[in-house]
Amino acid sequence: MTMATASATHALNHISKSMMNELLLVVSVLGSNVSSPETGESSFIPVADCLNWLQDLQRALRTDNDDVRTLSNQLSSWKVLPEKLLPIAMSKRDDSDTVLTVCKLCVILTKPMTVVGKRAGMLNIDTKSGKVEQGTIEEQMALRENALVQARALASYKRDFLEPGVLSVFVGMLEGPLRKGSEKDDQTIELVLHLLRNLLNPAILAPTAKTITDAARTHHDLLKAFETELVLDILLFIGSNIGSKRMSHWNLLMMEILNFMIKDMDPVRCANAREGDNAAKKKKTSGLLSLVREKEKTKLAPHSTASRHSRFGGTLRTKDSAPPPTSVKNERHRRKNKQTAAFTATAQPVNINGDVACKVLHDFAKAFLERCYGPVMKSLKDEFRRDSGRLEASDKPAFFKIVTWFSAFQRARTGTVGKCVFTLDLFSFNLVTSAVDQYIQEKKANPLSDAVKLYREMTAHLFLLASSKEETENLISQGLMQKVFYDNEPRDKVLKLVHNWRAGVFSKAYLDDIVGLVHNTLKVLDYCKRLYEPEVDAWESDMKKVKMTVTDRHKEAAARYSLTWYVGKIVSAGAIKVYTHLLRVYKDNGVDANHHLVSFFTRLCKYKLDAAIVDLEEDELTAPKQDPDRVTLEPLLFNAELMVIYDRILSDPLSTNKEYAPLTKLVTTLVRHFSVAADRNPLIYVEGLFGVGNRFRKYCEMVTNVYLDENALTGRSRSEEEDEDDEAMFREQEAKKKRAADSSDDEDEWSDEEEVVKEKSGEKSDEEDLGEIGSDSDSDNEAEVDEEKAKAKAAKMEARAARKAEKARAEKAKKKRMTWSTSEDQILKSASFVHTSTKAVMRAVMTSLNGKNKKQIKERIKKLGLAVMGGTETQSSQEMEIDTQEPSQLETQEPSQNSSSADTSSDKWNDARKYVPKSKRVMSEEEEGVTAGRLKKKAKAPVEDDEDDDDLDFGGEVDADGGFTLSQESAPPAASGTKNLFLDDDDE
Repeated sequence: MTMATASATHALNHISKSMMNELLLVVSVLGSNVSSPETGESSFIPVADCLNWLQDLQRALRTDNDDVRTLSNQLSSWKVLPEKLLPIAMSKRDDSDTVLTVCKLCVILTKPMTVVGKRAGMLNIDTKSGKVEQGTIEEQMALRENALVQARALASYKRDFLEPGVLSVFVGMLEGPLRKGSEKDDQTIELVLHLLRNLLNPAILAPTAKTITDAARTHHDLLKAFETELVLDILLFIGSNIGSKRMSHWNLLMMEILNFMIKDMDPVRCANAREGDNAAKKKKTSGLLSLVREKEKTKLAPHSTASRHSRFGGTLRTKDSAPPPTSVKNERHRRKNKQTAAFTATAQPVNINGDVACKVLHDFAKAFLERCYGPVMKSLKDEFRRDSGRLEASDKPAFFKIVTWFSAFQRARTGTVGKCVFTLDLFSFNLVTSAVDQYIQEKKANPLSDAVKLYREMTAHLFLLASSKEETENLISQGLMQKVFYDNEPRDKVLKLVHNWRAGVFSKAYLDDIVGLVHNTLKVLDYCKRLYEPEVDAWESDMKKVKMTVTDRHKEAAARYSLTWYVGKIVSAGAIKVYTHLLRVYKDNGVDANHHLVSFFTRLCKYKLDAAIVDLEEDELTAPKQDPDRVTLEPLLFNAELMVIYDRILSDPLSTNKEYAPLTKLVTTLVRHFSVAADRNPLIYVEGLFGVGNRFRKYCEMVTNVYLDENALTGRSRSEEEDEDDEAMFREQEAKKKRAADSSDDEDEWSDEEEVVKEKSGEKSDEEDLGEIGSDSDSDNEAEVDEEKAKAKAAKMEARAARKAEKARAEKAKKKRMTWSTSEDQILKSASFVHTSTKAVMRAVMTSLNGKNKKQIKERIKKLGLAVMGGTETQSSQEMEIDTQEPSQLETQEPSQNSSSADTSSDKWNDARKYVPKSKRVMSEEEEGVTAGRLKKKAKAPVEDDEDDDDLDFGGEVDADGGFTLSQESAPPAASGTKNLFLDDDDE
């Protein structure tokens, strides 16, 4: 045990004698009840100096231990609060000091239990194993009993404040302080707010049907008393001014009060509470037939008796005697059997004043949304934004609960966003998503459930903004959708939440919230895509729209968002388990939960693996039609666990009810589709027994296609190209087998040695082991062969697609090479290609003409008629022969074959060099001092810039077409029998 627990145990039942005497003295002298002789009514008469005695009691209570509260429990057993303190406050309501002191004592007595006290009340004491000492067991039992006493005392204090006129005394204290605004007045207001917070705080340690019913009854009566005593008006006034400097530090206290007020109150029921009044009036003013039936029931009521043996017993009764009084509870018990009564009692506790409390909360929530929601939420968000030191660990879940409740109330009452737009900004989304990550990492299930519930409501309101007729709300939804879903780093946490769900860790309500969150997210994404896609398509067809605004970019992102990709990310084996667990308890689900389940299963059945958009209407959910020619995700719903649930649903008589009609229709369709799929592929019975795993896409394709390719399914004849592909693949496989056989020669030697070792040691060889396997190995081999065939066919399809793509790219490049542009023709027109046999010249021209080969260049020259040089119309036969010779042949030719003198070779070298671009020209020895980058820059310079060309003194001139003409003086002579000057070093 810890030190705090030890000290608490020591002070558990220990009250000093002097303290006990002081408590008895103070309690006895505070006042007494005096009966009036005239009316006989008793009234409390306090002593003259009761203020001093109250202060003594306050000092004594401050010494009490907060974990065990021995003094407070003793005062509770003496009933000091209802018999002494509250009567003093009512009799001295004009004495502000006395009432203030009584208020302080009430705050101390009604203070919520500490964490240590709550843990002590929920201890599981081990009394049977014998591993725990008897002294420890007695201490634990004493601590638990003390915690239960504290809980009962707090519950009794709440009922004491329900007496008429009690709350009005403390509310009257706020009249002056709210007007003046001094520091003392602010302390008084804060004290009263703490008292209201303590009264609303529930204290249930042993949640049974009785304790939950009693707590609900007390809470509803307290809300009604708050309305009668104008407490709710005070809260509305403070909430509307919470943004002021004076009241801003009460925002967290206001948040706690709101959190306890809406606890266990259904927002949808509260939103529709006032609509029930009209229905009740219509039911009360019914027709004549119902009045006659009521009269007949009244006549027959005296003759029905409640007997233990009603079939055999009888009663003697006078003619006009009145029937014995019967309670409603006994009548209800007689009407229902044991099983139905037990189910009703555990499912929904009886609420005595539930309708009245819902009406009270309806009026308060409506006024709070109009006057206080914006200022209060803005103030609370500022606290979270700056990470205030006043925040506690429980403040963030409390904030999530408040926003969730009021958002659901607003959506159920009006169907619009309204003032809830204050909590639909980017900061609120970031706060929720960061909390989801934090709670998942810390493994806190209860706070995570609160965050997910708010996340679900925010997506529902996001759809209301997107579908609103107001342009401002549409702009807000577009900006939020861009940041949450369409951004490069989206803030969406749906995928993480679905995949993080584990059975036995989270509650049923959390499962409903997860499924509802997925439904709302897919709904808003599908709606925005359908809404903006036609508009974006019209923009693409209109080439005039070049500049796009921010709104246009948001619309384009929504239209181009791949909903198929998003659904594919959600679908997994874990996601199917989530919906399977929800379908198993379909009777306990609400109408909305079953609708979300049917919607998701229908989306899977209509999800085509190669489709762009899922064709699903949210308003009308029809049973999916099966198409054998397309592959969907429907086989994921054919596992054994779901089939058992399908059978239970179809065998349930309640499935014929109207509320289960969509679910029954879907299950019937799925069973029929399973039967059709089993006729085509009997192995689906075996597939349903095992898990799908992560490769669910491949699983659906193989199950739907009966483990065959698309040709076997469609009956299409094979083409010659496909036959060639199969033949090439067969040759490739044979080559692989041959290489594997060659590489296994060395391994065979090692295996032979292993067999010899096994024979010497008496172990069985591998062949003997395989022989003992028998027919089982044959079946395994067949399965492996089938798997290899399937893999080979899949590889063949991928290879065929790759070849088709490569062929298409080659055709495109070929078409590009066959066309000639004007700039390319200009390059050819710049010279007459007499010396095209020179390989360096041809290489330079081919480099300038990207993608053109030698044959195409020659054909283009002939087509343009450019084979003219020095007055010669065509090439000589000798030059044509040179054009077709290899470079090695040109090197070995005699000088007499080409020219008879060195001058002729020099002229040929000049003529060829004239039409070579500067960037591709073979540099002479005199040009080695000039870098290639500068030469290339000068070659690309315009014709008018002749001044820079004079600096490069190569003994030549730059012509008008950008070519370079070398003078005869600087041209090197061509020596016979030496290397060809037209060839590069690499060509030689």
